[in-house]
Amino acid sequence: MTVKELYLTIKNILSQGGVSDPSFEASYLMEEIAGYDRNKIIVYGDDVISDREEEKLLNMAKKRAAGEPLQYVMGLWYFMDLPFAVGKGVLIPREDTQVCVDICINRIKENPEKEMQVLDLCAGSGAISVAISKYCKNAKVIAVEKSPEAYEYLLKNIYINQADVKAVKCDIFYPENFLQDEEFDIIVSNPPYIKREELPTLQSEVQYEPKMALDGGESGLDFYSFITKRYTEFLKKDGMLVYELGEGQFEDVKKMMTDAGFGNISSSLDIGGVERAISGFYKNN
Repeated sequence: MTVKELYLTIKNILSQGGVSDPSFEASYLMEEIAGYDRNKIIVYGDDVISDREEEKLLNMAKKRAAGEPLQYVMGLWYFMDLPFAVGKGVLIPREDTQVCVDICINRIKENPEKEMQVLDLCAGSGAISVAISKYCKNAKVIAVEKSPEAYEYLLKNIYINQADVKAVKCDIFYPENFLQDEEFDIIVSNPPYIKREELPTLQSEVQYEPKMALDGGESGLDFYSFITKRYTEFLKKDGMLVYELGEGQFEDVKKMMTDAGFGNISSSLDIGGVERAISGFYKNN
């Protein structure tokens, strides 16, 4: 099959599968797997693709057409220009999460001569912890993840990026199992925050992602409530707590943090203008 024929075949498979932008995704697959971007598809359209690449690309297109997220199909996705292995069992890193990472990086860079202790709860693929480690050499990061599947991706991504992150496989609801007298400058988390009743209504691609990483309980606030109450003892004086938020959750989480003794609480907006993160400083030590 020629380059052009294969591109059109993939595009047709994706279109029949209901992919919203089959042209873009077909050219993306062609470029990533076979090295043919849009221009090369036009200029070198009569080139013959190897049988191995043809088979691989057609199999990937069929998976994508069946509803599997493009990130899972690729097996590798980029977050803040860093590569992350992803697949079944781990939440896909999303651009919105950079809002949380930027808050942490800015705080760490305010203290360039200090080794900043960072705890990442519900670490998943390691997007937050790895990015902090790579962009802040004075950060000492611990990443905690419960899911066996996600934990394997966490380890893999620490290795891929050669990040200085300590991975801990543990349930964050039992901090006594992995923390003793440690104190942190920053505790950050992108916890599950979808209301349980809303899980069946999520788009089909998201249904492929682990429910454990999405289910925030009946209110969507279970993890915020527990972490805010239980982990304050592990924050240094003026230590910072940072959360990624679901849409419309800022006021509820702000009240939790205020009641727990946090001050200077502020929100940060994502590119769509949504209050995507909240941060505050612990005052009650």
